[in-house]
Amino acid sequence: MAHSPNDDNGAASDHSWVGKETLKAVLLFSINGVLRIPRCLIGRREDWEIILPTTSDRICSRFPANYIPMYEDVFREMGFRLPFSSFQVSVFEWLELCPSQLTPNSFAYLNTFELVCSFLRLPTTRELFFAIFTIQRGLDKDGGFNCMSFRQRQVLFEVFNSETTKFQARFFLVRPRTKVALSSVLKVMERPHDDVRVVSARVPRFPFYWSKDHFKHGPKMFRHNYVGLSERNKTSFTRILEFVRSFSRAEVVSEDGNPVLDSRGNRVTKPRVIDIRSLVLFSDPMVLLGMFNSLILSFA
Repeated sequence: MAHSPNDDNGAASDHSWVGKETLKAVLLFSINGVLRIPRCLIGRREDWEIILPTTSDRICSRFPANYIPMYEDVFREMGFRLPFSSFQVSVFEWLELCPSQLTPNSFAYLNTFELVCSFLRLPTTRELFFAIFTIQRGLDKDGGFNCMSFRQRQVLFEVFNSETTKFQARFFLVRPRTKVALSSVLKVMERPHDDVRVVSARVPRFPFYWSKDHFKHGPKMFRHNYVGLSERNKTSFTRILEFVRSFSRAEVVSEDGNPVLDSRGNRVTKPRVIDIRSLVLFSDPMVLLGMFNSLILSFA
């Protein structure tokens, strides 16, 4: 188990800005008072390990160096596997957020965006992602901040509503065990030590614990409008739009599976979008993307 956060760091122990929903989420990995490490595949076993915090810790606590809090649902429900991609790292770094400050659903959007770009042979850029998505801050009634999520400006991806609940109480710590794993989350920086020496230090590529720095900026800071994109990103944006618009329309069905008819007795259809749930859990997402134009999807 990990030790509790070091409270001699005032900034790290100050949770006055964190929402009550987050602070009340008590760890659920306990059976008869004994903590049990969940059986959950997070990545290559030789590169990463799962460590449980104490029941007094919260997802927003500060943990020892190189320990990163993550939700079980990110791996179990969203199909995510470590290491973080360079694109994901760029998102966390730019947003100045710890990964666990984003809802598990957010990882499904990140993963699917990368899969679509790979399928269409497009560069995966942060600017393109935030031309499609915006950040949605989780603010409680008392002004405290909870987990944040991504919201689409124009619906190109199926809205992913996870059926999981209480995800903030199901978290553990992941720790890189090898040099390869460490290099995916740490970078080397040179710092002046005195008048004649420069020392190198490994520092996190993004926050490893909940950070308030993100909130120094207004939400507009994290948006990219189409007109401001580079020509390359504009081309990529148009290509994704054309890809989705090429899908055949889907028939709308009722909860009992029957076709929905309009006033004239014709079957009601609606535009089809990228099926996130299928993609993140399918064994070969590239094959599934190639089938999207012929898939028959149902919408309740």
